[in-house]
Amino acid sequence: MKRIPPFLFFLICALPVFPQSYSYRISWSRVPDAQRYKVVLEKRETAWVVAFDFETENLWANLALESGDYRYQVTGKDILGLLGAPSAWVEFSVSPPEPPPAPEPEPVLEPPELAAPEFLPPEPEPEPEPWEEEPPEPEPEDEPWEEEPWEEEPPEWEPEAAAAAYGEGAFTLGADVAFKLLDLKESFAVVCSLAGEGRFSRSFSIGGYFMASFGSAELFILESGMFMRWYIFRSQEAAVELFMEPALGIAAVIRGASSQGAYEGFVLGLSLGLRAYLGRFYIEPYIRAGYPFPMGVGVRFGGANRRLK
Repeated sequence: MKRIPPFLFFLICALPVFPQSYSYRISWSRVPDAQRYKVVLEKRETAWVVAFDFETENLWANLALESGDYRYQVTGKDILGLLGAPSAWVEFSVSPPEPPPAPEPEPVLEPPELAAPEFLPPEPEPEPEPWEEEPPEPEPEDEPWEEEPWEEEPPEWEPEAAAAAYGEGAFTLGADVAFKLLDLKESFAVVCSLAGEGRFSRSFSIGGYFMASFGSAELFILESGMFMRWYIFRSQEAAVELFMEPALGIAAVIRGASSQGAYEGFVLGLSLGLRAYLGRFYIEPYIRAGYPFPMGVGVRFGGANRRLK
């Protein structure tokens, strides 16, 4: 008789030890200004013990739990990572599902009694009627086909779909016109620029810009840099987003046609603006403060790489 290997013997003995898990879904209501939710799950042993906790962006979670009594608590987390007031504890129980009822046995049908067949003499076949060839029907004349003009229906614009079209993976490109205060006295400049950004999520993007400024006192300024943008507020009903944008770049300042008094250095800026969507396009007014140029205002027009859904 062959012996069972030791590792196979212990594996067979340990199979009933592992408890079976069952799928259970929990859900909660939306918390205003919350970007994520922290969920704490406790299990009743001799007392309530924390089983585990996690964070999610959804309003529900599918859990694999052993049978027993549980409770959970949800806390909203805003865009700055600050936790709000926790919700009340919600208790529930997990138990094995009831086995399906056994199918009822099908009744046994007895075959009906068949009478003895009666043999009848075959009926005579009817004589075939003479076949008469019908004259062919005249073919209808082809009527001239007139092609109806095709009218393309304009796409319906929905504000919620407009904000969703600029979600994760979208790229935008825009041009703007602005006025910039060069110092705290009276020097100013008219600015023309190009800017593009790539969205990594619904709330964060990275981009770059290039601008040329024509200022008073025969000033010509070239500036280029990169920026990070946070969309700190979104209105789905009006398709409007409020954003904050820190930027870092370099600038070259040329005074006069002879390039006398040229200056090169770093530029810091912080912009605050409002983006409004118009289908696949957008418009955004903004204000900017920074160094060495203390203040500026402008309006940017642009579009995205994908159409409205």
